[in-house]
Amino acid sequence: MLTPTQIADEIARQIRALYPEEDCHRELCPEGFTRPCNLLVEGECQIDVNMGPQQVRLQPTYTITTYVDVDAYHHSHFDALHGRQMRLAALFLPGYLLVEETPGKRARAPKVLSLTTGGGYGFDTVTVIFDYAVDRAEFMAQATAPTAGDVRARLTINEKE
Repeated sequence: MLTPTQIADEIARQIRALYPEEDCHRELCPEGFTRPCNLLVEGECQIDVNMGPQQVRLQPTYTITTYVDVDAYHHSHFDALHGRQMRLAALFLPGYLLVEETPGKRARAPKVLSLTTGGGYGFDTVTVIFDYAVDRAEFMAQATAPTAGDVRARLTINEKE
């Protein structure tokens, strides 16, 4: 099953290909933050369970924030910043993003549902929402599978008993 995290991994790979000399941060409080760089945040995911008995629709949201070197007053960088914003938005202009579900095997292409740009002093953003459906049985298996955190929590509880 294609997960929102796999989509985020592919977006990060494409950002790194576009700007190979720069950091592409995935954490909200990055260590060693230097400009220029990019920040990719996996946001909310709308889940539509009313697609029918066999499918679930996912609509995950991702925001890329791009940063450039700025002057003391944050006025001299707008051309460079907006250029980066448009190059990042262009990653999604085909209307889909090809994502390998299993490396070297099956690939999925979630549809771009929405593409929005924004920004402020010292940064610009590109927000993209994808739309794709998954098999309900696969979704349920993924949603109820224990995570590494669950396993660690159980081990910790058992050690205390």
